[in-house]
Amino acid sequence: MLSPGEAVFADMLAQLKPTTPMLQFVDVLQDLGFYTWSVPQVKDLRATGANKVISGVVLEGKPEKMVPKHQIPFPIKMYRPRELPKNSARMNVFPNHVSPIVATWVANQRGIEPKTCHFVLGGSTLGFFATQKNPSKANRYLIQKHEGTIYVQKTHIFTQDYTGVPFQFERLLTGIPMAHKHPEQTEHLQLLRLFDKWTVLCSAEADGMDEVGNTVEIKSKKESGTKLLFQMVSNGSCYVVSGVFAGKFNLVGTETTSLAEIAQEISPVFVECSADRIKTALELLEQAELQPTRVYSLHFEDSAGENSKRPVLTDLTGSREFPPFLPNSAVLSKLFP
Repeated sequence: MLSPGEAVFADMLAQLKPTTPMLQFVDVLQDLGFYTWSVPQVKDLRATGANKVISGVVLEGKPEKMVPKHQIPFPIKMYRPRELPKNSARMNVFPNHVSPIVATWVANQRGIEPKTCHFVLGGSTLGFFATQKNPSKANRYLIQKHEGTIYVQKTHIFTQDYTGVPFQFERLLTGIPMAHKHPEQTEHLQLLRLFDKWTVLCSAEADGMDEVGNTVEIKSKKESGTKLLFQMVSNGSCYVVSGVFAGKFNLVGTETTSLAEIAQEISPVFVECSADRIKTALELLEQAELQPTRVYSLHFEDSAGENSKRPVLTDLTGSREFPPFLPNSAVLSKLFP
């Protein structure tokens, strides 16, 4: 099912752990490969049958391969968004954004029993736990539980404009003309072990793929820090490729930064507390008496600790603004008989 190159991220992580405190609590148990989400013609996840919930899954889907740097004719003038045809989507809402239950179904097709996973997380969740930076009031990290597994779903609903420079840059680096439609969402599935205690299924977007099959994170502007580090851990990226610009639209080159380099740049203060913050959030969710018919949100409040906040669970059941994000029990029983 997996090509030999897809094990490289796990090998890199294992090599980094002895000298990289930020990564010492993470192990890759199994690389479950990629899948693509082709947006199906359905609207409401809660009112959709089992077959339609998974109708957008392309099991053989993979991210686009990265174009070798020497084949890109720098400098390149990027388009101004107004120069391109309208290309947008309402994101982080089903069906435009893949549901965690879809990721669980794909993992099940590849031999993973859902009940063996303590958590199912998206690409931004570990970074959210580590930084403790709450999203805006209109957005939440929602929590639901089903048969012992705890699902976390970000609800940052917004309209994504794919004509912007960051998406042009991503298309350019993966061999797609900048003015073309953005490709469908491809996810990388990994089974992680955190703190030698929790088995975590992680599904995170894969921007591109290198010549040996590893996920590559793509950023039009150079980024660093805890959030990027755990985004790369979540999607299995060994390195990130960022753009070098002379002005807003003139791309003159790219820069590659490894996972190890990003980890080494993080302040020792965050190194000391990030693992504790993630562990505290997971412990709270594990110990809470979460009811399978209810939906909760998690946020962080100031506490007496200098470098940490207190995680707080809120029951949002009945909220019209934040409805359940898992299908109903009848659909779940058909997806996982």
